[in-house]
Amino acid sequence: MQGNLPTWIFVPIHDKNHWSLAIIRIHNDVAMLAHLDSLRGTHDPEAIFHILRTILCLTVSIDPALVLIGIMNIE
Repeated sequence: MQGNLPTWIFVPIHDKNHWSLAIIRIHNDVAMLAHLDSLRGTHDPEAIFHILRTILCLTVSIDPALVLIGIMNIE
């Protein structure tokens, strides 16, 4: 990481002909997780976060207050 700037990682998720997006923000050795899904209930954000936590736990801590689930409704 360079200076005090956060690092952003965008993780596209594909399953069953549908895409969603997981976002990881790492700043000061703390990670924030977010999941954006245009179709409510299509992808399980907790399963996605579990995989991301498994990968990230080796290098940064994750503040539970910074785990976000975003739903974008398209009507």
